[in-house]
Amino acid sequence: MEGMTEAAFYPTPDNPCPAGGKAFFLKLKPDLKIRGAHWPRGQRGTVIVLPGRTEYIEKYFETIGELKTRDFAVAALDWRGQGASSRALADPLKGHVLSFTEFMADLEALHTALGPQLTKPLLFLAHSMGANVVLRALHDQPDRFQGAVMIAPMLRIKHAPGALVMVLSRFLAPDLYVPGPPIDPYTERFEANLVTHDLKRFARNLRIINAERSLALGSPTWGWLQAATTSTALIMRPGYLEAIRTPVLMLSAEAERLVDNAAHATAARSLKRVTQIFVTGARHEILQETDAIRQEFWRRFDGFTAAFSA
Repeated sequence: MEGMTEAAFYPTPDNPCPAGGKAFFLKLKPDLKIRGAHWPRGQRGTVIVLPGRTEYIEKYFETIGELKTRDFAVAALDWRGQGASSRALADPLKGHVLSFTEFMADLEALHTALGPQLTKPLLFLAHSMGANVVLRALHDQPDRFQGAVMIAPMLRIKHAPGALVMVLSRFLAPDLYVPGPPIDPYTERFEANLVTHDLKRFARNLRIINAERSLALGSPTWGWLQAATTSTALIMRPGYLEAIRTPVLMLSAEAERLVDNAAHATAARSLKRVTQIFVTGARHEILQETDAIRQEFWRRFDGFTAAFSA
């Protein structure tokens, strides 16, 4: 990694940037930079916000502001291939990666760059794909992080049988889109969405990417799907989760349509220090849901994090 340079935030009138933060690029390779962000002031430790597939830092401004009111410092990143980070392919709407170890390198780069600025305890707030990476980090670096809140973790993808994905991937180029209707992120209709019941937040997020179109991402590639299948298989391998000793709060969405809640139940039986909560009525993106659902999330979050402030 060759250093840190200044980057921009992309606020909109109804999605202001929380005060006190800075955005930056981390150059991992000559053709690869990832965007990170840091809000350093907070007496209760640092929450590292790790988004899911397609997401970007601005989508979490509301959540980051709420963490700041709870007196946490916050760090966040855009994974490679999404947000304002470098894209791997000429088509920037293709969500592409060949291995989730690449995402592990992004997280490592963020941690290394901020280093002693990250006040302890270090806690994760990770959604879906981000939670997949978190579990691998907790397994590989058991003493670095003190706790994790995982929202709808991607431990198995619905309607994508792992064995079939691996077989088909032998015959399909990794940079091809997965089958199905292409996603146009700029014109997505609320009525067709699978992730939230909240029209206000759905429309806000649509305005963000139409204001800064470079943040948008479309469908995944076969390479991403194969990489995701490999990573979920690793995590769900017997003995893997049992080795994790870090306290975990896992929130599963009752109305989930994208990841498999049955895998959450399996993981909850395997993790040594876990509390699993089913959030009534919620779709996949719990933090983009209705006020009532988000209030339930924050009630659970506050109960979990109170132990780290004692």
